[in-house]
Amino acid sequence: DEESILARLAAADDRPLMQGAAEERRQRIRHLLHQRRLAYGAIAYQLDTTGLAIEQVADRILDLADADRETPGMIRIPVRSPDGSYDLLLGSGLLANAGRLLANRGLRPTTAAVVTNDMIREHAAVLSDSLGAAGFEPVLCLVPEGEQHKTLDTVRSLYDQFLAAGLDR
Repeated sequence: DEESILARLAAADDRPLMQGAAEERRQRIRHLLHQRRLAYGAIAYQLDTTGLAIEQVADRILDLADADRETPGMIRIPVRSPDGSYDLLLGSGLLANAGRLLANRGLRPTTAAVVTNDMIREHAAVLSDSLGAAGFEPVLCLVPEGEQHKTLDTVRSLYDQFLAAGLDR
């Protein structure tokens, strides 16, 4: 943002485009950001460095590099909220690598996925295979799609599938 850039460049005297009074600098920053927005937008990996020390920036860059070593083309975006933090992983083919990605993070859950949509079933099979290859024991529970199937019989069917798979609370 403009204010962060202005603060960072306040003491800089080696930037020819940033000479002049504060308002002139602010106008140039706006102009340069607008002029460069397409180029900046085309950069695959972007890192918000606002308020970060150089060591923190270096750590974030190393995190991006680690993410690429883990799965080529994967982008990891750290998300922080009042409830905690997690990584958002973006990339092509991540479902096929999900088991390894979870195992690399020390996760070993026994969970069930309840699947209703036929398109999701195709993806669920890829995910299930990936989890199985990484040592997980995935359970895929299928129920018919549609409002007419939101019944106690469907819930009973799910309970039966959970029990057959050895799942409990």
